[in-house]
Amino acid sequence: MSKKRVGYFDALNVVSCIAVVTMHVNGTSLYTFHHSVSWLSSLFIDCLCYFAVPVFFMLTGATLMDYRKRYNTYEFIKKRFSRTMIPFLFWSVVAIVWCVLALKCLKWSDVSSPIKLINVIFNVRAFNIYYFFIDLFAVYLCIPVLGIIPSQKRIGKKGVFTYLILYTFLSRSLLPVLFSIIGIDWNQSLNNPLGGGYIIFVLLGYYLANTQMELKVRRVIYLFGVIALFFQFGITAYLSFRDNSINATYRGYTNFPTVIYAVAIFTAFKYFKWENYEKFNSTIMQLSGASFGVYLIHKYPIYVLCYIFSINEFSTAWRIGGIFLTYGLSVIIVKLLQKIPYVNKLIP
Repeated sequence: MSKKRVGYFDALNVVSCIAVVTMHVNGTSLYTFHHSVSWLSSLFIDCLCYFAVPVFFMLTGATLMDYRKRYNTYEFIKKRFSRTMIPFLFWSVVAIVWCVLALKCLKWSDVSSPIKLINVIFNVRAFNIYYFFIDLFAVYLCIPVLGIIPSQKRIGKKGVFTYLILYTFLSRSLLPVLFSIIGIDWNQSLNNPLGGGYIIFVLLGYYLANTQMELKVRRVIYLFGVIALFFQFGITAYLSFRDNSINATYRGYTNFPTVIYAVAIFTAFKYFKWENYEKFNSTIMQLSGASFGVYLIHKYPIYVLCYIFSINEFSTAWRIGGIFLTYGLSVIIVKLLQKIPYVNKLIP
């Protein structure tokens, strides 16, 4: 893998991780709707960072679709689930204890039997941000099927992935919204049955990573990406002010503005000249190694900082400064935990 490729994968990983932290630091202000500039700024920050989850799945497709070049399917499943299932189970239990003792949003009676405990973990009822794992497991189980398609038949005008991307984008991202605008109910039976969940981003990640684009094509992608970002922000703000509550018609990770925006972000990072910033790349690689751990634990610094310092979560100072505090503390904690034998298996 070339330095450029490693560079933009790592950079996308780090920036997406920071974007996730940013959305959660701003979350209280965003999801408590109020007619104010403060709420509008929270919405814009959220829309700006909304590419994060799609990009994580795009990286999964870009890095894992060709796993057979390195090991067999048994090893693939074993490696993926040992690196994700064990941390998911452990940190879900930690989250349950935290929710019972600190947040009081769960009671011991909610997890008082093995069935209840499994139900809470399986349906992500402690820290709802861990929903990502369930979608990730589903993606992992699909990759062996997608990856068996020969590479020469995946992309290009007649490629299988190309077809699946277009069909999924039209049936799940674009046409349902357009039909709702003109007053026709979209018949979901026409949705691509092979394009459920976040598979479209897995396919897009592989496609973009393995396709070279001319500058004029990239410029069109960037233009549509900017338009998609401001469209989602503008229309969501307008509809929310009209309804006096958050209107999510044009939100959702597989909605067409997000898909277009995520494609633009991925493309921009791919073609940035990372080889000109070797020292910066070294730092990015170190931070990239902490991203999974930051995702797992960053909610705790948010809660602790707000509690200890009685922070007003609606304040501009917190919504900006809290991003750096939360991310910085999370990285330090993760790097320390990764140095401890056995514990490092729980925060890879």
